[in-house]
Amino acid sequence: MSRRRVIVLAAVILALLALGLVAARPSSRSSTTPPAADPPSQSPPPDGATVVAAVGDLCDETPETCAATARLVREIDPDVVLTLGDNQYDDGTLAEYERAYDAAWGAFRGITYPVAGNHEWHTPAAQGFLDYFGRDAYWYTFEIGRWRAYA
Repeated sequence: MSRRRVIVLAAVILALLALGLVAARPSSRSSTTPPAADPPSQSPPPDGATVVAAVGDLCDETPETCAATARLVREIDPDVVLTLGDNQYDDGTLAEYERAYDAAWGAFRGITYPVAGNHEWHTPAAQGFLDYFGRDAYWYTFEIGRWRAYA
């Protein structure tokens, strides 16, 4: 997939998120807190575009199965990674995240803006997701270049 196509795809997803057309399970918890880790400096690539990788349905219970998608994302060298839910099957427990997701996707953790999917909710209150990403809320906003995104 070309770098331009990835940027266009990410822009469409961000626009849908901003318009509220894509949503996760409602929660009474809300925040405008950025991810626990400070986002990296957002120096643009040489062509001036911010490269965003938007991915979902990432890992099952073994590290090998999610390594292939992580390799693809590594090849496009994104400035930002958006996870769009179902990051870790089957239940999104902290143990599953530590065993599988972290092995393949842990290298992107500092540039990842995660969203919990229905599999994360198999664990009460999506606690594995919250614990792994060091989050205190399911909902938050952040900026990517001149974009304001709502997760």
